[in-house]
Amino acid sequence: MTTTVTAASRHPYGLELGTDGSLYIADSWNHRVRKVSPTGTITTVAGDGIAGYGGDGEPATEASLYKPFGLGLAPDGSLCIADRYNNRVRRINPRGIITTIAGDGVEGYSGDGGPAVEASLAIPRDVAVGPDDSVYIVDQLNQRIRRVCGGEWYVALAGDSWHMVTLPGGCVEPQPHFVFDELLPPLSPFDMLSGCLHRYDHDRQGYETYYDWAPTPFGPVTPGDGYWLWVYDDITICYRATPSPEPVRVYFPTVGWYLFGSPRAEDVPIETCIVCHAGECRPFADAANVWIQDPLAWYDPGIGGYVSAGVLPIDADDHLRGFRGYWVCTLVDDVTLEIPPP
Repeated sequence: MTTTVTAASRHPYGLELGTDGSLYIADSWNHRVRKVSPTGTITTVAGDGIAGYGGDGEPATEASLYKPFGLGLAPDGSLCIADRYNNRVRRINPRGIITTIAGDGVEGYSGDGGPAVEASLAIPRDVAVGPDDSVYIVDQLNQRIRRVCGGEWYVALAGDSWHMVTLPGGCVEPQPHFVFDELLPPLSPFDMLSGCLHRYDHDRQGYETYYDWAPTPFGPVTPGDGYWLWVYDDITICYRATPSPEPVRVYFPTVGWYLFGSPRAEDVPIETCIVCHAGECRPFADAANVWIQDPLAWYDPGIGGYVSAGVLPIDADDHLRGFRGYWVCTLVDDVTLEIPPP
């Protein structure tokens, strides 16, 4: 760390003021984003100084940028970056992890109405984040303002298959038709959910099926619940929800099997999850096969069977994957699974 007056910048452009008084600077030709604290200390928050593209899912200081330009702060403290010559918009979450949220890296114009990461931008100049977490992009050479809608994720599902799915975040509109039946592109010409969406009822150990002509018994979609969904054709589902920057908790009141899912859009290592019972909390590994069974199980339509997930060496996966439903068995009453931010 150095003081601001002794630090060297090369063609600084975008500035953004944080709620704590810190000043963020797009140090463009150094291929970094830097922060000046209220006391005048400057640090790097993104970029390894090498012009290029890389590092998604890793600490932002280890990622490569290419002449970052505009900056925008989100309500949760995330920082969005117009990664100008990568033709992308990047986002650093409050834990310092960087991801791409818009742009496929190809200079051009395409992708409206679809996933933002599959759209083409042309030398994005600036970004701003609205109170609903929507990101607005100055797509300079396309002479357009583009919008990445807040709380929207797109998930491709193979047709002629069953899928175990879940909802990340808190529902914007909790009715099943609005949560699961937004197909892009094109919009679904019929209600694909009727008779094809099922929730497992732990208390009666049976399924509740959604029907568009009688939606009341099925009820609203609840974060943390898992669902079976039958898909006739290859589709892309648009989930509409609001993510939480805080740990989220899924409660299992009594012993037995539950169909649940992580209320996170991002993948989370299972070893970072916490299990609580009767006022005591333990890391997942310490609670496994004491309070909660390891492995969990998810259905892979590609093989037509179940795959294990957990912290044991024999488990096939060690993450809770975004949008994926799981079977879990609790071994005692009153169990809460706490899932941290990614």
